[in-house]
Amino acid sequence: HVVIENGANGNRVSNCYFYDGVGDRRTPAVKIEDSNDCEVSYNELRNWDGRGIQLLLKGDKNTGGKGMKSCERTHVHHNYIHDFPQPAKKSNSGDCLQSGHYSGTTYVETGAIFEYNLVHDCNKDNEALSVKSSGNIIQFNTFTSMKKATVQVRHGTDNKLIANWVENTLGM
Repeated sequence: HVVIENGANGNRVSNCYFYDGVGDRRTPAVKIEDSNDCEVSYNELRNWDGRGIQLLLKGDKNTGGKGMKSCERTHVHHNYIHDFPQPAKKSNSGDCLQSGHYSGTTYVETGAIFEYNLVHDCNKDNEALSVKSSGNIIQFNTFTSMKKATVQVRHGTDNKLIANWVENTLGM
């Protein structure tokens, strides 16, 4: 897996193949933690044991991150994420795409853009896409064949979901 963290700004993860990730079920294929202006593009993630692409934001559980910024202007696009198997027991660590991870990142402004990603047959978690932050743009993505997963905005403000295709899933 790839980890970009602690102010490692302006990095790009592109044209990589992540397959059969094993180990800690929470390990994402790509994790960007508190780093700005990064790009994750044209990758394939298949049969991964943890999360797919995660923006792990700096937050504050007391204020929800109000006034904070983290992982600013991250661009996640043209990735093919597929065949994340359903675990034997319920999991809360299989989000394919994630921006923010708890109520402490509700008001953290990211300005992240998730676009033109294809997410197919990912039933590991009930959230194929999980937004728990603010100022994200989710547009032109395709989510298919996920009978146990949804596209969710659980926390945050000023998030925009524009022209996404959702087919044979639990919905948005």
